[in-house]
Amino acid sequence: MAESVGTLIGGPSPGLSFLTETKRGQGRIMLLGSLPAGDEGSEMLETRAARCWSGC
Repeated sequence: MAESVGTLIGGPSPGLSFLTETKRGQGRIMLLGSLPAGDEGSEMLETRAARCWSGC
């Protein structure tokens, strides 16, 4: 089951997930439904990507 790791806080869909992550074998799948904005969004994506690329 996918885990929500990014939730919208405004706009037309507050409270809904825009980023989910699930384990698959020895790796992870990240599903991005929208691009996060600003420095916080960029930092969140870089942190998640680094985690997956470093062996999950």
